[in-house]
Amino acid sequence: MKRKTIASLLWLAAIGPASAATWVYVSNADSQEISVLELDRAQGALKPVQTLNVGGTVMPMVVSHDKRVLYAALRSQPFRVASLSIDGATGKLQKLGEAPLADSMANIDLDASGKWLFAASYQGGKITVNAVGKDGTVGPIHQLIQTAPNAHAIHADASNRFVLATSLGGDNVSSWRFDAEKGLLSPNDPPLTTPFEYEIRDARAEDLPSVREIYNHYVANSTVTFDEQPMTLAALRAKFERLGKLRMPFLVAQSPTGQILGYAYVYPWKEKAAYRFTVENSIYLGPAATGKGLGKALLAELISRSREAGLKEIIAVIADRGADASIAMHKAFGFREIGRMGKVGYKFDRWLGTVLLQKSLK
Repeated sequence: MKRKTIASLLWLAAIGPASAATWVYVSNADSQEISVLELDRAQGALKPVQTLNVGGTVMPMVVSHDKRVLYAALRSQPFRVASLSIDGATGKLQKLGEAPLADSMANIDLDASGKWLFAASYQGGKITVNAVGKDGTVGPIHQLIQTAPNAHAIHADASNRFVLATSLGGDNVSSWRFDAEKGLLSPNDPPLTTPFEYEIRDARAEDLPSVREIYNHYVANSTVTFDEQPMTLAALRAKFERLGKLRMPFLVAQSPTGQILGYAYVYPWKEKAAYRFTVENSIYLGPAATGKGLGKALLAELISRSREAGLKEIIAVIADRGADASIAMHKAFGFREIGRMGKVGYKFDRWLGTVLLQKSLK
């Protein structure tokens, strides 16, 4: 059986303004070595400088903020992190010391101060903090926290007040407050961020109060709808029942906890019979569900369901102010702009126009 070489790579500009060199560091798990190379930026070529055996399955690495020390985690027993000084003139490495790690670590990183080393263990499902001394060497384990299975990465935010860690097995991102003086992590509120999940299904009568609440948010707070008075439940129910009789799609997106996150439907474009194959679409998302791709998912399903219903043309009528994202989304799905009407609406003490887009269903 052929062995697969596992390596990771770091590069950094040389220390000191007098040198223009760039050093590249490659860890090789199989050979237990770190290769040092010099990058010729003009030629795009690498030149070998040094090969250093570190005596263990070396994989993740991180460079100190002042570019004077390289830290390399060894994923073979005994689990440890090597602190290696970087020669600013040659890029060569020299071992300063080693410190224990709590497990085989898939990822290591430094906080903004450079005084604390974070590590995440995939096999062990844990994250840790080690202190970094004034001489740049890593010290003993300072804190160990058990996480959901398969912790995979850990990083501090730009403010150095929070730390985020991913868990492949838990399918979440854990959030931690970080005390940079004491080097301690504590759970943030909320402590976990789970993936944005939803199911798109046909709307039911019991969904209508939630649909109405979403729509009326936009009535009161935006110009994406020209309505100025809240929609009543009776009016929404009448629209829902008519669409049911016409067998036109009315969809909702529901979270795993049962919350209605957004909705979409098509409605007859005009009342005259000859328009019966042409509809106008409406898509609205709850404020907490925007910017996560849900609008695209609803539009894609709405187009598919409209085609299945035998409809031929979909018209989108979108406000010409405050709805740029909606216009771009529709164009991405093949809607083409067919016209504009200026100053046809007046809301919030200003005139508003509309952009008309059309998609043919084949």
